[in-house]
Amino acid sequence: MAEQTVFQIERCDSLRWKELFISGSASAQPSADSTLWCLKTQTCLGPDGKPVEKYECNPARSCYKAL
Repeated sequence: MAEQTVFQIERCDSLRWKELFISGSASAQPSADSTLWCLKTQTCLGPDGKPVEKYECNPARSCYKAL
């Protein structure tokens, strides 16, 4: 049996996905904003002024908080 490698990404506890808060109704308006946002700043920029992204919100950033 072959060994299975699991790739885990360290994610920030403050990373949020906007789609979790949008209902499935047709009235939802498209947005130019990122689909990810920071719980600390409530925007698509982290406290360090850098964009909030799935792979960028990692331990290398000063605002990172482990899950």
